[in-house]
Amino acid sequence: MKRTIKSFAAAAAFCGLGAIFAAEADAQQVAQGHRLYSSAGTEAALGGVIVPKLPEWAGGDVILVRQDDLRFDADEISSLNFILNMAQRNKVVGASLLERAITPYFSRYLNSFPDLAERDIASSIPLQSREAIAWFLAWRAGGARGFLPREGGGNRYCVIALPPLYDAQNATDIVSRMTGIDMEELENIPGTAKDWLILVMAHEAGHCQQDLNENDGRPDVNRRIAFETMADQRAFAAYFDALTKGEASSFHAPGVYASVRAIRAIAVRDSDHATHLNLDTAGQGAVNIGHWKYPVSEEDLAEIYRKIDERIARDYNTDASEAKAIAARFPDRLYKAVEDMNREDAFAGNTRAQEMVTYFLIAARIHAPKYFGLAPAFR
Repeated sequence: MKRTIKSFAAAAAFCGLGAIFAAEADAQQVAQGHRLYSSAGTEAALGGVIVPKLPEWAGGDVILVRQDDLRFDADEISSLNFILNMAQRNKVVGASLLERAITPYFSRYLNSFPDLAERDIASSIPLQSREAIAWFLAWRAGGARGFLPREGGGNRYCVIALPPLYDAQNATDIVSRMTGIDMEELENIPGTAKDWLILVMAHEAGHCQQDLNENDGRPDVNRRIAFETMADQRAFAAYFDALTKGEASSFHAPGVYASVRAIRAIAVRDSDHATHLNLDTAGQGAVNIGHWKYPVSEEDLAEIYRKIDERIARDYNTDASEAKAIAARFPDRLYKAVEDMNREDAFAGNTRAQEMVTYFLIAARIHAPKYFGLAPAFR
């Protein structure tokens, strides 16, 4: 049965938090002068190949955490579920609610490490970063925030929230969780689960030296695309390094990772992660490619989304609002609309938009033909 890609977030709520992780957070490792702080359970869940590399990838001390590390009891879970439902209805208000609900438990986790408690690191995390971390942990989503900036740039510490991918069966399972597309509707996914975890965790570590907080009150999509591009490119650099050392297995995994970005950029309008055109998937070039140059811009994405809605509204005799809902609920209708417009050169006046659409059409046909109502690309 098909499910929409947006169902991934809804499925990641506090449900299933009954198993309480009671072990003390006691694992500390050193890599190139940087330290890792992690509970034994979370370290074991992620695995021995990736965990020691996180401080090196992050360029600072890493605090690795997952929701289980917060050790909620049953009453706390019930209360937090109520807050989460409120936050889901209003994200602006919800960020503050979740921060107040999560921070005491996160601070308890931080203070379980003597070094962090002695330096009062829990009080050093800016409010916006605490809100972001709370959101990651509440939704069991991956994410990272650096804090305590260095004089020469970058951050001394970084919190990485472990995404719920560490128990995946295989690479296809990870891509399914990343996209919300059922495993049986995905095809031609190379590599192993470990390969994809390297890409995902190196990406999160790549955010550690960035200033991701928005201070002007308005999300800057172009800025976010640039930061996501850098994190993706750094993930590729880390992956190819692992490949040369025999710690990863597929040369093609980064290219398919970029295809996943292309699918999400159109199918769920994930504008922040519309990085696929900016990336060098063969391991060549500078890791900062795309930063501040914006090969893909908010304006390009807005044009694509507007034209999709207009086309679906025309085809199904409805308004733009309903057309947007149709695009979200019926991936086959979305694909057909984009394919028809592409055939008619609807994006010919905007080279970047045209390249984005072409990338999406090819990636969807190769990796998710059944989901988009297509014949298999290969037999």
